[in-house]
Amino acid sequence: MTGWNLPPGCNVSDLPGNEPEGPCEICLMDLDHCACPQCTTCGAVGDPICYEIHGLERSDAQLISFEIQQRLYKAEAEAEYRYVEECYNEQIRQRNEHDESIGPQKD
Repeated sequence: MTGWNLPPGCNVSDLPGNEPEGPCEICLMDLDHCACPQCTTCGAVGDPICYEIHGLERSDAQLISFEIQQRLYKAEAEAEYRYVEECYNEQIRQRNEHDESIGPQKD
């Protein structure tokens, strides 16, 4: 399906069932790079239920990957927060400079 007949600002990924899949819940890697084993009971890959109910155990590589990805996500969120805060402060500074340049308002 193409996106030519969708409303402005929408694309094919916005349609139900076409949402991009998130990272693996076990190792937090992209699904294309996930190295989690396939469950011998149900055949799923990266499903937390398999580790809770079906007896799979997390490997050292999965635990390390989870920790690294978690740190990367946290660093990315902190950088985004700092950027948004910086933009907000810049807007306030510009507004204050503008208000000072036009002088006091007379009623």
